[in-house]
Amino acid sequence: MVRKASYGFKACLNCKMLVDKREKVCPNCGNKDFSDEWSGMVIIFNVKESNLATVLNIKKEGMYAIKVR
Repeated sequence: MVRKASYGFKACLNCKMLVDKREKVCPNCGNKDFSDEWSGMVIIFNVKESNLATVLNIKKEGMYAIKVR
């Protein structure tokens, strides 16, 4: 199930970071392309100790969508 404009966040199409709907530029990768259609969420608190961050190739702490359309 894909949620539209879920929780007031949108997902970066490049790195999948979730940001506030009002953001114009992704703070993680600098991309300006976003989607309101995303599903699943993972929150990374400590990149250096997170196996999940390694698997998902996440380099910065934050909230990320699992699937973005």
